[in-house]
Amino acid sequence: MSSVKLRKHSEVLAEYLSPAGKRVLDVGCGGGALVRYLARKGAEAVGIDPLEQAIERAKAADPVEGTSFRLGGGQDLPFPNGSFDVVCFFNSLHHVPEDLMAKALEEAKRVVRPGGLIYVLEPVAAGAYFELMRPVDDETVVRDQAIAALAHFADSGSLQALEEIHYLAPYRYKDFAQLERESLSVDPTRAARLEAHRDALASGFEQAAEPDGDGGYLFRQPTRLNRFVKAA
Repeated sequence: MSSVKLRKHSEVLAEYLSPAGKRVLDVGCGGGALVRYLARKGAEAVGIDPLEQAIERAKAADPVEGTSFRLGGGQDLPFPNGSFDVVCFFNSLHHVPEDLMAKALEEAKRVVRPGGLIYVLEPVAAGAYFELMRPVDDETVVRDQAIAALAHFADSGSLQALEEIHYLAPYRYKDFAQLERESLSVDPTRAARLEAHRDALASGFEQAAEPDGDGGYLFRQPTRLNRFVKAA
């Protein structure tokens, strides 16, 4: 792991996605942070999420020109064939039910144009942050299922697997309270589990995180990126 570098998601996106001038779909967009980021970088960015609460948050945020949001699931995308230059799953494929992961990836292939890119970023089930949060949300199985779905997808027709990149994503927090707030903003159903484990999580946070040199805390999350291109 010594050769795996600490890299910001934004740095990796700029290198491997190059959003400027592209029409990009973010599947499982949550509150829309990535959609807004892509639009600021020159993309026409569309977000879709199956949770009405997430889409409401996305639409309520400060508007950014070139963004739009739709309610819906990755397994049944309400868009025409070939209507995007890039389809992105950003920390979201493992949230798709296992029996629908393959369908969601096939839908991504359908709505991306020939020669277009499918960008799938997944957190690996490892690292100090993962172990800290495991009592609240143990995603070992679903993350492994996402990797298996990607392996099968790579063998499907009319598609070329470009590469697989591994890096360490920095998760920075001012304190445990910020981690708790952000965890709940991603998934409000975690509230009861966070409450049940709060004392252990708060003490474990101090032990597991690294000082970031600015009075805050740093976790290095192992991350995997797979890129695919649809045959022209």
